[in-house]
Amino acid sequence: MASKKAPEKSTKRDKREDKKDRAEKRLSFFSPQTSKPEKGRSDIDAAMNRSSSGEEEQHSMTLPPSDPLPQIQEYMNMALDKQFEKIKQEIHLQVQDLRTDFLALAFRVKTNEEKIENLTMMDLIHKDNIKQYDMKIDIIEQKLADIEDQSRRLNLRIRGIAESISKDQLEKYLKEYLLQIGIYQKDQTIVWERCHRTMKPANLPSETPRDIMIYCLDLRTKEKILKAYREATPQEPFLNIKIFPDLSYHTRMKRRQYAHLTEILRQKQIRYRWAFPVKIILTYEYKTWTLDSPENLRKWLIEHKITEAANS
Repeated sequence: MASKKAPEKSTKRDKREDKKDRAEKRLSFFSPQTSKPEKGRSDIDAAMNRSSSGEEEQHSMTLPPSDPLPQIQEYMNMALDKQFEKIKQEIHLQVQDLRTDFLALAFRVKTNEEKIENLTMMDLIHKDNIKQYDMKIDIIEQKLADIEDQSRRLNLRIRGIAESISKDQLEKYLKEYLLQIGIYQKDQTIVWERCHRTMKPANLPSETPRDIMIYCLDLRTKEKILKAYREATPQEPFLNIKIFPDLSYHTRMKRRQYAHLTEILRQKQIRYRWAFPVKIILTYEYKTWTLDSPENLRKWLIEHKITEAANS
């Protein structure tokens, strides 16, 4: 029994010593070396030194002998400087091209401004010339209209006689009408030189009869017929007959511009008459005014407080 227990004790002792040695090795590895190392410890340090020296030799073979960062930085700076110079030259060339384009554009703008200024001056000159030409044309039209009106001064235009009245019956029909209004006497000679129907205007409805033109022997007879027509009361079969002085187209258009104003004059019983070139001569409160345009007539109505002119 004693021989079996002795080896067990020795093995337990060996295990405890091994654990103690391993613990001391751990402590010696992490603790600072202040005392002289023991034999086992010196062997471990020698092995670690050899391994570290081998690593240093290996590093010394792979890494360059000096720090490469300054060289890399210098290389990068040189490359950046070259690229910067290249970009700078390109920008300089592009700026020169832009400057050339801007100068050319400025020259074109200046040239166009000068042309526009010249065209503006020419336009103003042409507008003034056109105004002068319009005034001259208006004067010429007035003179031509006056000449045409002078050639028609003895004519009377009669409207409202049916087309059923033939050419042979026309003269007899007109004599009966003039006899009714007190102009023509049975034993009196004829008061006109000729009478006939006019050409039918293109815009005149088909059922509307054509006008009849009478050429009087003198101006006194013409005025007498017009006065009798205005004062007479028509009877059958002459109710639809209307008599007008024969005027040129230009004069009729000019007088039509006064239409709404002459209506006011008639409503207010203000006497007026027409003159040539187209103008109105009116008498009001024992005074006479000559007005040569619708604007002047409108101003005259406003000045004399005829309020209907404001609504016209």
